[in-house]
Amino acid sequence: MKLMICANLGVGGLPAIDLPSSKIDQWQSDRVKALTMALKDASRRGAEVCIIAGGLFTQDFIAQSQLSAVMKTVGGHGIAVKYVPFLRELDGVEGRLPKTGALSVIVPREDGRVDIKIEGTATSIPVVTGTGLEELEDVVRPHTPISIIRSGSDVGVALNGGSRLVRLGPLAASGFGDRIGSGYLLIETADHKYSAEWIECAVHPFVVCEVAIDRPQSSRELVGTVGNAIKEVNRDACLRVELVGHLPLDVYINTDDLAEQLERYFFYVEVVDECRLDLNIADLDTDVSLLAEFVRRVVGDDSLSKAEKTRILRCGWNALNGKGLAE
Repeated sequence: MKLMICANLGVGGLPAIDLPSSKIDQWQSDRVKALTMALKDASRRGAEVCIIAGGLFTQDFIAQSQLSAVMKTVGGHGIAVKYVPFLRELDGVEGRLPKTGALSVIVPREDGRVDIKIEGTATSIPVVTGTGLEELEDVVRPHTPISIIRSGSDVGVALNGGSRLVRLGPLAASGFGDRIGSGYLLIETADHKYSAEWIECAVHPFVVCEVAIDRPQSSRELVGTVGNAIKEVNRDACLRVELVGHLPLDVYINTDDLAEQLERYFFYVEVVDECRLDLNIADLDTDVSLLAEFVRRVVGDDSLSKAEKTRILRCGWNALNGKGLAE
């Protein structure tokens, strides 16, 4: 048989990224959509049972419409769902859960432990609360090859001596560069042997797109250049545009304005200017002007990041030359 394990959906919670207010309502429905996508995918892959090991709901007040949407999703895919909530999730929620034959709510004992028995098999999965994730390896015993360990808001699954965190949500990760992606664990059991496959699953994948800028461009030209580079990117994505290339010191790119233009088309956008300055510092060695001294001091300040140096140099260079700070 195949078993699906997911956790930490957090229906009712706010996003980890700074979304505009116009998309907050969409975010709430996207939480439920993430669960729908995962259950559909697991069903297609042959999963018979789903264990939601915690974090299905946030600790804050949950609207009844959201509870109903979750229950409708749970019951529509032919998979028996066993929900093992964190005790704090049940405050004000347990008595309001609509009844459905597809869902079994399993409340842990006071010590935080419960055993999930899968009907028709000899599989019994212990769920332990309060054990540190670093101790996952010690919990696995020969007679329990699968264990679920919950620590704080994290859920981990131990299988055959290995372990991994389990998280499901609308985002591919909590942010750009985050290594803990969104998805579920698909465990297959056969002849007392267990194997696991991690299935990536997210409504809004994180996409990083590098765009080369080879010459100074007006705002309209820049939007066109970036638009051509990202035209194949999924419009539901969280997009990070990294501008690269060599530009003169007096050219300023308004990344906020560019991000605002792109936010009309993508779920979330951030733009960063990684362009290098087309400036030879050695040419300023014998220059005693205030402009040259300003450049030398900024370049030599190791407390500043590369991006901060570039921004300060561009603003200062324009100001000292009597120019505006933006295009």
